[in-house]
Amino acid sequence: ALALAAAALAPPGIGWGAYLIHPHPDTLVPVTWTRFLIQGSLPLFVLLALALRGVLGRESQGP
Repeated sequence: ALALAAAALAPPGIGWGAYLIHPHPDTLVPVTWTRFLIQGSLPLFVLLALALRGVLGRESQGP
């Protein structure tokens, strides 16, 4: 789970770093920000699915 969380945070973190060193980040953001968010969303959705599976699995077992 920790690896998936790190994988979800890596693309926006890399993008943030790229924007810091680029001389004109205002021209870079429209081209890359959506791509970084999409790349980070897959591990985030897998992490969400694992969490929901754990919650729903306990719920179906009953008390």
